[in-house]
Amino acid sequence: ELSLLEDELSKLMLRLGEQNDQLKKDRIKMADSIADISHQLRTPLTSVNLIASALLNPELNDEQRRGQIRDMQKQLDRIDWLISALLKIARLDAGNISLYQEQIPFKQLIDKAAQPLTIPMELKGQVLKQEVSGSFTGDLSWTAEAVGNILKNCMEHMQQGTIYVDAKENTLYSEIIIR
Repeated sequence: ELSLLEDELSKLMLRLGEQNDQLKKDRIKMADSIADISHQLRTPLTSVNLIASALLNPELNDEQRRGQIRDMQKQLDRIDWLISALLKIARLDAGNISLYQEQIPFKQLIDKAAQPLTIPMELKGQVLKQEVSGSFTGDLSWTAEAVGNILKNCMEHMQQGTIYVDAKENTLYSEIIIR
């Protein structure tokens, strides 16, 4: 009985050691992500400062001023997105976010991700075309947010045109291609 107990304790200690090592790796990854995002905040902040200085120039005409303000808004949107990412990482670290695993049709995912972008895309003369089939297993809200961020980047960095989303599953993996 003591040998069995010793064996079970050894296994438990080994598992605890492995979990501890994984936690350390996860903390390092998170710290690196936070440092990376913090560094990325400097670029749009620098741009906003430069634009604000340029706006003080009395020689700017109204069109140039509007262009500078549009550029500043884009940088502020980027800052907002980066701060949101930092907050989400902090919530993940604190264990305040639950991820749900469920079977979700790709059509439902893409529709949810694109829904907040329909009006801005329409105003810019953009169209979203979907070629989707099948489903995936994951968390609908978080995955829709990730896909929505990619769609938003596409929308913001193109003029008129079509954004294509292809999504399918095969026996090995689920795939989403956005172009």
